[in-house]
Amino acid sequence: MEKPKRRYSRSYPQMEAALAAVANREMNGEQAAEKFRIPPSTLRDRLNGHHTKKIGRPTSFTEEEELEFCDILLSCMKVGAPLNKRKLTGIVRAIGLAKGIDEAKFGNRWHRGLLRRHSDISVRVISATSFKKAREWTKNRCEGWIAKLHSLGDRRFLDDPNGIWNLDESGFQLAQIYDKVYAQKGAQEVPAYAKGSETDRENMTLLALGNAAGKMLRALILYKGKMHIESHFADTNDEFFLSTNSSGVMDPFGCMII
Repeated sequence: MEKPKRRYSRSYPQMEAALAAVANREMNGEQAAEKFRIPPSTLRDRLNGHHTKKIGRPTSFTEEEELEFCDILLSCMKVGAPLNKRKLTGIVRAIGLAKGIDEAKFGNRWHRGLLRRHSDISVRVISATSFKKAREWTKNRCEGWIAKLHSLGDRRFLDDPNGIWNLDESGFQLAQIYDKVYAQKGAQEVPAYAKGSETDRENMTLLALGNAAGKMLRALILYKGKMHIESHFADTNDEFFLSTNSSGVMDPFGCMII
């Protein structure tokens, strides 16, 4: 006997928009079905209240409760404290235990289902940001910096690109564990504040200096340690200044020891 084929129901992301268009009398059912690419019979059933119940077994939490979870995830992301899978699982298991739900239900399958049901949530790799530096860059300092630029422009100090120089440093870690956290769908960068310390950028710092005319001076590579080792000079071709200090992070005396 031939095994019956399993039929899968399709979902239509534009269904709510089509229902709203018909309810607001912006178009009739056939026009809405054509515009939003929904079968006319499916749209007609929804308009008449047929087959409104979701197919499949019910979820452990209601739709409203899952929306609250999503709001928490996005709120934590926006304040720089995004939650990872382990923390979210701990929260939902505690809530499920209070509701009498077996905590074993909240595993990888539940996690995949949550992301599938709420497309505005995705998993991203965090971009660590020093909490100390974030607190130092206040609104008053930002406005003061802008005021200085306006003052320099008014006095014509910014007219010559050869006189506009920028000094910047970038920290690199040769080995780092990147955590995956929940974020809004499409987010390119997810900042996560970390405790500011000398270990934030433990391995090395690159100090670059250039002007608006495109001229670059020889960059400085700063390593953590008390002495140079042979690998520091490998493949540099004498194109960089090399230095060391106790932290590997730029300090008032970091560029003095070369």
